[in-house]
Amino acid sequence: MELRTEGARELYAYWDKLRTGRALPRATEVDLVDLAPILPNVMIYAATDDDDFRFRFFGTGLVRAVGADLTGLRITDIMDNPDAAESINIFTQILTRPLAAVNLYQATAHEGGDYESEHVLLPLGDKNGVGIEILCHAKRVSASGDSKTFEAGSFSGLKIIHQQVMELGQ
Repeated sequence: MELRTEGARELYAYWDKLRTGRALPRATEVDLVDLAPILPNVMIYAATDDDDFRFRFFGTGLVRAVGADLTGLRITDIMDNPDAAESINIFTQILTRPLAAVNLYQATAHEGGDYESEHVLLPLGDKNGVGIEILCHAKRVSASGDSKTFEAGSFSGLKIIHQQVMELGQ
């Protein structure tokens, strides 16, 4: 998989090491202390019972970039449809197929400020190998120096510019 940022490469290597021959590692095997150097740009999405995803963890670098701590919020809390529906569909595929994905996103906030960011999305499973969470490293890759921050619920126009997926097999 082609990864643009060092943090994405570090997260992928860590996740791949945890797999030990399995399609996906268990969520309980992830130790955030091991990710300390890249933790500010890490988030963890947890699948919910109502076909949504909740931010279980949202790194401090992402809080600064977005202007809000999204921990505890759901995708549908922060995105307008159809953007929320598209993200939920992608995340569901990552867990159920399972897939590792690298998405290059272009996003717009209602307050202004377009930007591009790379997200590496890696599934985590339960003790039976069923996908339940997604470990993600997200970092802005656009050259824009726009320092605007965004309110939770302000995202729209989320668009995947480029996507790579890797089938993991069961």
